[in-house]
Amino acid sequence: AKGAGMTVQQFAAHVDANPDKFSTRTKRQANLAQTFASMKKEGYDFDVIEEGLTKEGYPQEEIIWVMANGI
Repeated sequence: AKGAGMTVQQFAAHVDANPDKFSTRTKRQANLAQTFASMKKEGYDFDVIEEGLTKEGYPQEEIIWVMANGI
């Protein structure tokens, strides 16, 4: 698969650099991954991050996917 071996962060940067190659859902997941990573770096815990992202309107399954893929 394309993107194999990339971290989620690297993939997110790749999506940002090539927006015309990706679906809206993929772009949203990339944006979510970056938001999640920056919140994690600032020391928020998972429950707070999940609650915040849910309030921003991200679908639950996408939040779980990003969290499960070890940002």
